[in-house]
Amino acid sequence: MRILIVDDHALVRRGMAYVVKEGFPDADVVEADGATSALDHTRDGAPFDLALVDVRMPDLDGLELLRALKTDLPDLPVIMLSTYDNAPYVKRALADGASGYLLKDATPEDLAQAINVAMSGSGNVLSPRVIQNLFEEHEAAGRENLANGRRGEYSLTQREHDILALLA
Repeated sequence: MRILIVDDHALVRRGMAYVVKEGFPDADVVEADGATSALDHTRDGAPFDLALVDVRMPDLDGLELLRALKTDLPDLPVIMLSTYDNAPYVKRALADGASGYLLKDATPEDLAQAINVAMSGSGNVLSPRVIQNLFEEHEAAGRENLANGRRGEYSLTQREHDILALLA
């Protein structure tokens, strides 16, 4: 398995590489310090099986990198990593094809699980706080629409609300 780690902070990159190698001893981990370097790595050499991408970077942010990666390599699973748990980032990442969105306070076990899920293609992995924020934003929008007499763009059934509440 070949994994690309993209983060502009060397300490975070190296720490993440260490955690990945602990969970996946046979993994070939390649580090990139930004989007330009990441794109160079994906275009030169052996293909990657997964990318772990920081959301906020100085040259080209991770969300723009995600879009570029999905254009060049549509089947590459990409897990976004961030300290930002706000719903617009998460929604954009998922809409652009991210396989997951983990916060950087995730445990090594959370990261390993996210990698396994992304590699299997069996769904998206979200940090619990991210799920909670998405749920709260949706609820707030629903209350605002009800107050204005409008039906929301995304109307959920009671069962869907119950499932979101359990996930949160």
